[in-house]
Amino acid sequence: MPVSSLRRQLEFLDRRGFTAITLADYCLALKGELELPKRPVILTFDDGYQDTYDLAFPLLREFGVRAVVFVLADPAVRYNAWDDGLDVPRAPLMSIGNVCAMHAAGFEIGAHGMTHADLPSITEREAWREIAHAKTALEGMLGAPVNSFAYPYGRVTERVRRLVVDAGYETACGVYTGPSRCGDDPFDILRVTIPGSITTAGFELKASLPVERLHRLVRGARAALGQVEASAGAGA
Repeated sequence: MPVSSLRRQLEFLDRRGFTAITLADYCLALKGELELPKRPVILTFDDGYQDTYDLAFPLLREFGVRAVVFVLADPAVRYNAWDDGLDVPRAPLMSIGNVCAMHAAGFEIGAHGMTHADLPSITEREAWREIAHAKTALEGMLGAPVNSFAYPYGRVTERVRRLVVDAGYETACGVYTGPSRCGDDPFDILRVTIPGSITTAGFELKASLPVERLHRLVRGARAALGQVEASAGAGA
């Protein structure tokens, strides 16, 4: 995503009175220990790319905005190896020092596994290492609790969800799964994706519509597209 696009998005959120909170803030609010602002929004970044630190971090701080950054806990993973074989360039990941600097600035650091493994496709023992060891390793690096998790690739099953609960996390995020209303399932929080190609109008629409309505529109569009494709296939 161009930095100029992110700036316009942050300007829109500020203009409309949104206040960025973290998942930790949300958990405190559920316990009655924190009162949320009128229009809370949670911004999340997955994988812990170096450009999140170099480009997004300074801009977010300029706007006084905190975010949740889900990072890998294995320091041996230095780039997006999970994209090897795809038409995707290599992108370096943040150093431990970068991650600690974001944490010190009030950003929430969450776990994204040890190595970005596809959790439903590996053994339960391997998945436990990816989930539980990531929490322990990051807490050791930060000297602070790590209570949020993001499922790599957004892929979650009941087995994987149970392991996240057993590991002691308080929340976990999917991508396209989970109920529309935030909080109905704290271990499968549905997120609204913001692709790098999104227009300013597209972002404003996504940020303005209730999530339930937004996903009804998306599901309707996908269903209509499927009917068109089926019709075209039948005609062929």
